[in-house]
Amino acid sequence: MARVKIRGDLAAALAAGPVRRAVDRVTDRAEQEVREHAPEAKVWKTVGDEAVRPAHRHADGQAIPANIPFRLKRDEDESKAQGWDVAAEPLDPSLPLHQRIHCRCEMVRQPGAIAAAVSRTSVQIGRARVSARVTVEWPRIAESEFAEQGGGWLATAARAAVTGRR
Repeated sequence: MARVKIRGDLAAALAAGPVRRAVDRVTDRAEQEVREHAPEAKVWKTVGDEAVRPAHRHADGQAIPANIPFRLKRDEDESKAQGWDVAAEPLDPSLPLHQRIHCRCEMVRQPGAIAAAVSRTSVQIGRARVSARVTVEWPRIAESEFAEQGGGWLATAARAAVTGRR
């Protein structure tokens, strides 16, 4: 019977070589898939004059994923309820009348803006794991992932990266 002696640093050698390269390949695919599946962004814009209502002034410049609604502060004078009115875009018919009548705001689409916010870390080799991360830094991005319309884009990208399929 032959005896085999296994090197004590075998785990470190595997982590530094083939395992690290495999994690790096999956992370590259994940970053690419997340960029491809990311929704467009949209921005609420006012005309910027003194006639802009306070809720719309507060929303001015709000940049969010396009698959979720804008949030407009409820005017305390118009509604006793605190919170937000939500709208897919300015003049959204679901908005209360006081939020849309004479509204001159517009929505500006920003294709690729969220995809540009995707980043990844380099591969980290620890004692018991080899890992890397792909992240998206964007306002309300988690809400976008779990939205009823267009949600699941991040999970879809992760599955595609791991399985190597689209």
